[in-house]
Amino acid sequence: SFFELTGEISKDQILSYPPAPKGFLPEALEMEFTLAADGKVLEIEFIRSSADPAEDQRWENYLRQWLFLPAPVLGDSGPLKGKVIFKSRGLGE
Repeated sequence: SFFELTGEISKDQILSYPPAPKGFLPEALEMEFTLAADGKVLEIEFIRSSADPAEDQRWENYLRQWLFLPAPVLGDSGPLKGKVIFKSRGLGE
């Protein structure tokens, strides 16, 4: 797989995501994100950038297309949080 998902969100909660963007990812990108109650990606923060703002934007836009199982907001602790690492070696598989 070209990505690794950790945090409060697991792979079995993914309803859909489009094919990965074409091209070469120079190294792994790491992003933290929160989910809205409807399963859409709400906020994204880069933990590890590609050092190319255009490439980062491309992958941020890609993550925003993912849809997860709707989940209730967790009371005082806020929305569900996850972390995704996109790995260059898995692209195109």
